[in-house]
Amino acid sequence: SNHYVFSADTLDGERLIVKFPRVRETERKYQRGHRDTLFDGELSLEREAYLFGAVRAGGLPAPGVVGIYETPAGPCIIVSRSPGLNLPDYMASVGHSVSAFLNVMTGLGRDFSRLHRLRYPSFGNLMAGGSIEPCGITNFADRYLPINDRLISVCRDKGGLSDGEHTLVRNFFSDRFFAWRSRLAIDAAPATLVITDMHGGNFFVENGRPSGYFDVESAQAAPAEFELYSFRFFVFNFYGNAEFLRAEKAFFS
Repeated sequence: SNHYVFSADTLDGERLIVKFPRVRETERKYQRGHRDTLFDGELSLEREAYLFGAVRAGGLPAPGVVGIYETPAGPCIIVSRSPGLNLPDYMASVGHSVSAFLNVMTGLGRDFSRLHRLRYPSFGNLMAGGSIEPCGITNFADRYLPINDRLISVCRDKGGLSDGEHTLVRNFFSDRFFAWRSRLAIDAAPATLVITDMHGGNFFVENGRPSGYFDVESAQAAPAEFELYSFRFFVFNFYGNAEFLRAEKAFFS
């Protein structure tokens, strides 16, 4: 949703992906420029290129960056196309085999156990060149509570919450962050590389294993739990409750 994305074939048969920045029309009223709608971090092609390299350095398959170019249509990034199919298409291709699904979950767990070994000195947006913005935050409560306040205010401004409901919800989260503050300190919840938006459409599978993580533009230095909730919310529940429990067990194995 933050890019115009094209598939391109070179004259020698190589398959590439070409991406142009896109500002979401629906969010122009509520945020500045080309920014992450969740974390409000500045998005850039340079940041995306850096993050692909960081994910690969963590031991996971991610697109290689051909380069960043100026064109008559504006700047673009060209990257290699990851092999395989996204999770829904892959599961359809293997007849929705539960054993195949569990193999993919085991592969995800293996990959993210590698990625989550990485460590950063503070919490925040991972930016081009390895900087972290904002800098110096060592308790995730201080990092995320302002983000949460902004999101709740957007809900109010869009008409989803009344003023009274906005106050009630804001106070609820403020109380919870305060109660959990000691658990959110960086020594208790280390800052690691978190992709943040893991769902079945954001990674590819080939031969039963994850083969490409390609939607990394919002990656954060954050506690690993911040990643794990998205697996529980978007991936383990691909089928029913029984499969969810088996998927979670396979992942954590």
